[in-house]
Amino acid sequence: MQVRLADAIEGVLPKRRPIGHHEAAINGKEWECVTDCLNTLTSDTYVEVLEYKLSHYCGVASVIATSSGTAALHLALLAVGVQLGDEVLVPASTFAGTAFAVTYCGAVPNFIDGGVRINAYKLRRYLERTTVKNPGGRGRLNSKTGRVISALIVVDLLGFPADMAKLTAVADEFGLSLIEDAAQALGASVGNRRCGSFGRAAILSFNNNKIVTGNGGGAVLTNDEWVAAKVWQLATTGRIKHPWKIEHDVIGFNYRMKNINAAIACAQFEQLDSFLSKKRELLARYKQAIKGIEGVGILEESEDWHGEPNYWLISMLVPSKDREEVQSELNKRRIETRALYTPLHKLPMFENNPRDDLKSAEIFASMVICLPSGIGCVQ
Repeated sequence: MQVRLADAIEGVLPKRRPIGHHEAAINGKEWECVTDCLNTLTSDTYVEVLEYKLSHYCGVASVIATSSGTAALHLALLAVGVQLGDEVLVPASTFAGTAFAVTYCGAVPNFIDGGVRINAYKLRRYLERTTVKNPGGRGRLNSKTGRVISALIVVDLLGFPADMAKLTAVADEFGLSLIEDAAQALGASVGNRRCGSFGRAAILSFNNNKIVTGNGGGAVLTNDEWVAAKVWQLATTGRIKHPWKIEHDVIGFNYRMKNINAAIACAQFEQLDSFLSKKRELLARYKQAIKGIEGVGILEESEDWHGEPNYWLISMLVPSKDREEVQSELNKRRIETRALYTPLHKLPMFENNPRDDLKSAEIFASMVICLPSGIGCVQ
């Protein structure tokens, strides 16, 4: 099976080797924008332009560009009120940086189940079973640990929009602040709303492997004026605005995006519609290539999801027993693939964290192969 499947995948891809799992496409005005940025190195013009573009595109009132997606999530958590010793609900199937940001706040990740999407029904049952009303008014009390569960992070995994309507209802019912981790989902949408526009705050990433890269960077997006003001304050080292005085009123972070990263991201952002179109073309080619190979399939949206993915990483589902052999065969051919993230509760630093039953996350992770998904793979 592994040879036949590897042959099918290889037939979709360009002849050059190696092929990375998500290579950045530098085909637009990136060089021009970077050169302009270098000529005005002390300016933040491109940062402001990127924030404006994201605000308009995602339909949110405020955007604060940051040094990374993880930094953005750290700020968002603090701004919505996550406190030292709180618990934050985090899907086990996501990048470790999502949980790391929780720990930066002195809080504890509490892992919840799901495959490509969080199961809202199972989440509600978990909260009903393990929490009680908090007399202090914030969130819910974990009846086993005694800690306050104050927030829920919802991840648009692999660029697939989460079930935001149901998850928002759960968050509201239990008094949790919802943060949308849309780091992988720029360009994806739910109905007439873009990913990055849900919850009290949302975050994006412009890391090298994202659909739009800035060679690093991230952003916090929100319609909450207080959250926006708090994120700005914390991201700019808590500095008080003044023409010449250098004073600070809180302990903040040096988390603002650099202008040169924003210059690259601005040039990339102009090409987003083209990137999305090419992603779907590559998806169709992979689907056609593996058609007829029993037991495998390409992960794609279904009619009941009510969302449009951006197909950031096009992913193939194979039987768990065959995944390592398939990836090994592709690796021999210098075609880079990726396993899905190791479920976070399996990492040594999180092995004792509170959690729901995570069987779905474990099964899903054992089947996924993330295929080469860069724009340059479209011949």
